[in-house]
Amino acid sequence: MLSISARNELGNVIIERANSRVERSKKVPPAEKQALLKEAHGLYTQAVTTFTKLVDELKVKLTQYPAALDPVKDE
Repeated sequence: MLSISARNELGNVIIERANSRVERSKKVPPAEKQALLKEAHGLYTQAVTTFTKLVDELKVKLTQYPAALDPVKDE
Protein backbone atom coordinates (compact mmCIF):
# COMPACT_ATOMS: atom_id res chain seq x y z
CA MET A 1 0.00 0.00 0.00
CA LEU A 2 2.94 2.35 0.48
CA SER A 3 3.75 2.26 -3.21
CA ILE A 4 0.19 3.31 -3.99
CA SER A 5 0.41 6.20 -1.56
CA ALA A 6 3.81 7.20 -2.92
CA ARG A 7 2.54 7.29 -6.49
CA ASN A 8 -0.48 9.29 -5.42
CA GLU A 9 1.83 11.83 -3.80
CA LEU A 10 4.02 11.82 -6.93
CA GLY A 11 0.98 12.75 -9.00
CA ASN A 12 0.15 15.53 -6.56
CA VAL A 13 3.72 16.87 -6.71
CA ILE A 14 3.61 16.87 -10.51
CA ILE A 15 0.36 18.85 -10.41
CA GLU A 16 1.88 21.36 -8.01
CA ARG A 17 4.88 21.79 -10.30
CA ALA A 18 2.54 22.43 -13.21
CA ASN A 19 0.52 24.91 -11.16
CA SER A 20 3.70 26.78 -10.26
CA ARG A 21 4.60 27.04 -13.97
CA VAL A 22 1.17 28.50 -14.70
CA GLU A 23 1.49 31.02 -11.87
CA ARG A 24 5.00 31.98 -12.98
CA SER A 25 3.76 32.44 -16.55
CA LYS A 26 1.48 35.23 -15.33
CA LYS A 27 4.52 37.29 -14.27
CA VAL A 28 6.87 36.91 -17.25
CA PRO A 29 7.03 38.49 -20.70
CA PRO A 30 4.87 36.90 -23.43
CA ALA A 31 7.90 35.29 -25.07
CA GLU A 32 8.59 33.21 -21.96
CA LYS A 33 4.93 32.66 -21.14
CA GLN A 34 4.32 30.18 -23.96
CA ALA A 35 7.29 28.04 -22.93
CA LEU A 36 6.10 27.88 -19.31
CA LEU A 37 2.54 27.03 -20.32
CA LYS A 38 3.78 24.32 -22.67
CA GLU A 39 5.87 22.87 -19.84
CA ALA A 40 2.85 23.01 -17.52
CA HIS A 41 0.75 21.20 -20.11
CA GLY A 42 3.33 18.43 -20.29
CA LEU A 43 3.38 18.14 -16.52
CA TYR A 44 -0.42 17.94 -16.33
CA THR A 45 -0.33 15.18 -18.96
CA GLN A 46 2.29 13.34 -16.92
CA ALA A 47 0.13 13.64 -13.79
CA VAL A 48 -2.91 12.26 -15.62
CA THR A 49 -0.83 9.31 -16.80
CA THR A 50 0.41 8.70 -13.26
CA PHE A 51 -3.11 8.77 -11.80
CA THR A 52 -4.55 6.64 -14.62
CA LYS A 53 -1.97 3.92 -14.04
CA LEU A 54 -2.69 4.09 -10.33
CA VAL A 55 -6.44 3.70 -10.87
CA ASP A 56 -5.86 0.74 -13.18
CA GLU A 57 -3.63 -0.95 -10.61
CA LEU A 58 -6.18 -0.35 -7.85
CA LYS A 59 -8.94 -1.88 -9.98
CA VAL A 60 -6.85 -5.01 -10.44
CA LYS A 61 -6.11 -5.21 -6.70
CA LEU A 62 -9.79 -4.71 -5.90
CA THR A 63 -10.79 -7.68 -8.06
CA GLN A 64 -8.40 -9.86 -6.04
CA TYR A 65 -10.42 -9.34 -2.87
CA PRO A 66 -13.45 -11.60 -2.34
CA ALA A 67 -16.84 -9.98 -2.49
CA ALA A 68 -18.32 -9.26 0.92
CA LEU A 69 -21.63 -10.82 -0.04
CA ASP A 70 -22.21 -13.60 -2.53
CA PRO A 71 -25.44 -12.78 -4.40
CA VAL A 72 -26.22 -16.48 -4.92
CA LYS A 73 -25.68 -17.57 -1.29
CA ASP A 74 -27.16 -14.53 0.41
CA GLU A 75 -30.55 -14.44 -1.27
